[in-house]
Amino acid sequence: MDQQDLAADADGTITNVKFYQKLSTAGSRTLVGTGTFACGDHEINWTIISIATGSYALSADATDNSGAITTHTVNITITN
Repeated sequence: MDQQDLAADADGTITNVKFYQKLSTAGSRTLVGTGTFACGDHEINWTIISIATGSYALSADATDNSGAITTHTVNITITN
């Protein structure tokens, strides 16, 4: 994993990372988990039992010790 893929704070610490999903037709994001700190990475285990086909935005909000939030988003498409 590249360093740019890790949640980091140059002048403090990351206090939590929240992970969200949003189906393109939905009005808002759905929280799927809050990251735990393990081996320097914030991570969650997310098991998908069933999910609707469509385009999704998966995002992570990293919050630092000053309350600043940075969001990183990737888009995926689920097909049958």
